[in-house]
Amino acid sequence: MKPVMKRLNDGGGLHIRQSGTGRKYWYQDYTFQGRRNSLSLGEYPVVGLREAREKSLALKRQIEAGANPSMSARSATQAEAPAQGGTTVRANAEAWMAVHESTWSESHKKKVACILQLHLFPMLGDRAIRSVAPREITMLVDAVARTGRLETARRLLGYCQRIFGHAESHGRVRENFIIKAVEVLPSHTVRHRAALTDPAALQGFLLKADAYPGSFITRCALSMHLLTLLRSAELRGARWSEFDFHNARWLVPSERMKGPKKRKVGEPPHIVPLSTQAIEVLRQLREVTGANEYVFPGQGRRPTISDGTVNKAIRQLGYCTKTQQSAHGFRATARTMVVERLGWSDNVIELQLDHEVKDANGRAYNRTRLLMERAAMMQDWADYLDWLRQTSSTNAQRFRGHNTTTSLHTTPIGFATPMEAFQAGLIAGITAAKGSPSLSANPEAS
Repeated sequence: MKPVMKRLNDGGGLHIRQSGTGRKYWYQDYTFQGRRNSLSLGEYPVVGLREAREKSLALKRQIEAGANPSMSARSATQAEAPAQGGTTVRANAEAWMAVHESTWSESHKKKVACILQLHLFPMLGDRAIRSVAPREITMLVDAVARTGRLETARRLLGYCQRIFGHAESHGRVRENFIIKAVEVLPSHTVRHRAALTDPAALQGFLLKADAYPGSFITRCALSMHLLTLLRSAELRGARWSEFDFHNARWLVPSERMKGPKKRKVGEPPHIVPLSTQAIEVLRQLREVTGANEYVFPGQGRRPTISDGTVNKAIRQLGYCTKTQQSAHGFRATARTMVVERLGWSDNVIELQLDHEVKDANGRAYNRTRLLMERAAMMQDWADYLDWLRQTSSTNAQRFRGHNTTTSLHTTPIGFATPMEAFQAGLIAGITAAKGSPSLSANPEAS
């Protein structure tokens, strides 16, 4: 006769126990404050393997946060039952998101949902919001912070404050006690993105990047990051229809730029003047991806390359993206060198980076200001990168500003500076680009 199964282990303390009647129940073994215990997670197969593992993980997170799982289960059972009108933490969180998501970008919406799904809902999602104690939120946030993810913990605390504020405004909690939880986390320290700002160091990076052995599309994306100074999402989502090659411009839709969604409505596109070097990269890339809607198509179901593609390439070149150089850090690299090495004003580069720049009256400049200066600056920057590739490390350290004996590019005869040449429409390469059929704004023309 086959013996009756008493226990079947899944691992990590999670197991099934079978009673004498044949019914099976999930249990999780755990140790809290030196005492071993077990907690029932539900009957099998009503609670399947996936759900049991999720409950097991949530229980372990409770222990990490310093909470006794058996006490939490007891308080959840004793708490008021969720009534109609959405009195659970999850229902209030979803109601709060529904109010605000129309003003959020898709990336921000996904980030909020992900943090709540991973850190709030497993422990408190099905609890009546009135039954949640301040200490439970504190322990929840502290558990995330102790793993080293301070920014995630800070976001989680902020979302909880707003969710409970929403519940308070609808009479579902008496007080938003989380608004007082300002001492839960250490004070915020701004961490700038990793960026090379030393000319010799940037020179070494450029030489390695030129020899990058990976995908041609990735190598082009790496180059275009440096030549356009766009953020990752802005660059990855590039479509061929956005390029005005006749005027050497890339018109990035405002919806893809960083900032609140409501601020983007009706805004003109962000204009990226294209240097001759950027146009050449695009010309070569178009031969490979020109039949696609996207300039940097992804693989499989991905319409574009992923957020981590360029950073992965940077790591393959031998650079740490947290401490040395990151894709986003190219913006800081250019911000520093364009001002300190090439002598351009802060306002010109700040506008090109799509940062808010205000005039003497405190009004923000719009995205179309200083376009001629920005175009000349972007050409200057691209020429400076080429010059770094060709010069010695000693010269790289010495070079400063336009008014040196070292010429980064050819200024047509009769003009004192590259700016004057640009204003006259004579910057080298732009005129040629205008007449090139392969660079037509219409993809069908080439």
